[in-house]
Amino acid sequence: MAPMTPSPARRTFDLRVLLKEVTSSEGEQARNKPKAWIDLTSLISSLPIDTLVETLFSLKLLEAAENSLAKLLPEDITKYSVSADASHYSEPVDTATGESRKRKREADPVAESFETIHAIGETVSTFHAICCSDDAERVARHYLPTLPTPDYRLAASLLNHWLLVLISANNTHFLDLIPRLASFIAIWRLSSDDASSYSDTQVAFSDSCLVSTAVLYARLQRLLIDNQQKTLQTKSLSEGSDLLEQLIAQFILRPTENQFFKVYTKSQEAHVEAFKLLAPLKIKKGDDPAHLRPVLPLLLDLAIRSTSAKRESTQIQLWHQIAFNILAESVSDPRDNTDAPLEQPLTDHSHVGLMLAVFKKRKVVPTAEFLANVVKDHSGLNTNDGTPVSWPIVSQALELNEDVFIDRGRSLHENTTAKPHLPSLIFARIPLACALQAKPIVGAESNSDAVEDEVQIVKAIATTLLHAYCRNNKLGGFFTRWYEQLMRPIPLPQRGSYTYIWQENDLSLELRELLEDSLAKNQIESILRGHCRRIDASNQAFENLKLGTEVPENLTRGCYGSLIIVEAILGAVRTEETIAHLVRVQMDIRKCLWQLGEHCSRLELDFMPMIWRLLGRTHMLLRAYEDKESLVPVFGSRCFSSAQETIENSKNPPEHCDASLIVSNVCASYLNVLRFAEQAWREIEKVFDRSTANIMLWLIHRPEWLE
Repeated sequence: MAPMTPSPARRTFDLRVLLKEVTSSEGEQARNKPKAWIDLTSLISSLPIDTLVETLFSLKLLEAAENSLAKLLPEDITKYSVSADASHYSEPVDTATGESRKRKREADPVAESFETIHAIGETVSTFHAICCSDDAERVARHYLPTLPTPDYRLAASLLNHWLLVLISANNTHFLDLIPRLASFIAIWRLSSDDASSYSDTQVAFSDSCLVSTAVLYARLQRLLIDNQQKTLQTKSLSEGSDLLEQLIAQFILRPTENQFFKVYTKSQEAHVEAFKLLAPLKIKKGDDPAHLRPVLPLLLDLAIRSTSAKRESTQIQLWHQIAFNILAESVSDPRDNTDAPLEQPLTDHSHVGLMLAVFKKRKVVPTAEFLANVVKDHSGLNTNDGTPVSWPIVSQALELNEDVFIDRGRSLHENTTAKPHLPSLIFARIPLACALQAKPIVGAESNSDAVEDEVQIVKAIATTLLHAYCRNNKLGGFFTRWYEQLMRPIPLPQRGSYTYIWQENDLSLELRELLEDSLAKNQIESILRGHCRRIDASNQAFENLKLGTEVPENLTRGCYGSLIIVEAILGAVRTEETIAHLVRVQMDIRKCLWQLGEHCSRLELDFMPMIWRLLGRTHMLLRAYEDKESLVPVFGSRCFSSAQETIENSKNPPEHCDASLIVSNVCASYLNVLRFAEQAWREIEKVFDRSTANIMLWLIHRPEWLE
């Protein structure tokens, strides 16, 4: 015989008893078990609407659900990571022993109580569906004077607990629970629409739900990426993500944007008040911000997409930059704002790079002033405490606006005169970054690829700097900054020591091409003459040094810096117009180089290879302009004798090679200028033996090889 179906009166009695049981203070044990909630769902679904109205709209059911979820949540839920598969279900590992640490409780509360949580979700969803139906509203208005709605504070707390449940669930449970999210959000919206003050509901949502909503939103985005091929799951995840986006935009971002533009011309206190809805994102001292770092780029992206289109372009740009700053600073280590010594490096700023990537993706072009402050605050470029520079952040800032490091006066990038100038900082740190290749690195096998990647990033930064200075017609400032950092106390580059970035072949070629296109003709003469004067001053100082005297480091650095820049300028001189300007300073160049070469021999300075290259480059550029009077007495014979001395005394093969090639070029020039080989031959015989002379003549007839 089939069991008898309970009558409606019996079911109504059972519903009232069960509701009293789960809502009473003595009913905690029943509330935290799935059976009571499963029975509630069954009874609610089977009873007629007029029987349910008074019972359901007492709203005690929602209070019971909120209390149960609060009890069933895992401890310290806010510190769980935002991964696609939450780590809550893995056993903690004791870092000292490497062994698994069992929890003090017998089992994980979320895993053990999943059936209860799922049953609560079913009950709340059923409750929402019935309460929002047309029949419920009609019957309720017949039985009740007004249609009650949940208190917005209760609804916010209930929504927050469901969000935390989803954050703590593993993927399997998560996909089962996510469809219920819409009901909890709908209950919140219902309560917020009926609240007396809309600003109160915004504050309630911010205080109760902002962090959990943002963290869950980040997890949904991660899962959407991982489940692109699974259509059904993707649909459910996408719907949940859209709901959370709408919540954050409606209750946090748009109100904050509107409030900011009401007060942005007022005091700092007014600004703080404008951003009070974002205050829950600010970490407190001792908190770990790891769970919020993946959230910030997503919130910035949402802020950009939800910006009012009615604003002017300058206002939109300002709002995007303000939103960036507020979000980036929310996870700043509280120690960053103190003068106390730090035992560990400052806060990880990896989220800043992701936020800059959002700007690039959304085609946001921030101002150079804004990016300069971002680089200063988050890249480590202006620190002297050993903090490594985050070169990817510097590179991203340059990609967004190449003018960030251009000299436009200190007021552009500085808030106080006590801080170093940003262009000086970037030029000073670039060669240090490339010196990493020479430093012994612990675990070199594992770090070598990372170091090489960083060096390549720095080279790209240097190239971008060149483009920016050329485009802004600021090459004078570029050479000034370059010379400043060449003068810094960095060891002179030696073969096999470390990579000096401005002499890298690919970057040197880039520099030559950029200068060739951008260097004004009058700049060639003025820059070369200025550095010739610097070399002359060094020669005068070398003249006063006695043999065996230690050469001051600042003298060698000054000479080296000038030689580097002269070489760069000569490399860019190619056209007849630029060569004509070189003619005016060629005597100054040759004179200072010959004098420096003599001091190199006497004081054992390591400049000869560079001096030979510069002499050879000068001669090759000017040989069409040489005449008998200038070539023979000033350059030719002196070049032969000095080259012979270099070849005989040199223990460095490059010096020997440089000297031989330059002498060969001089011989070729003799043939071109003096029009007969006998003169060149007589000069060669004065210095070289016949076998060497034959080699020289062979080289003379192959000018294309010499080129």
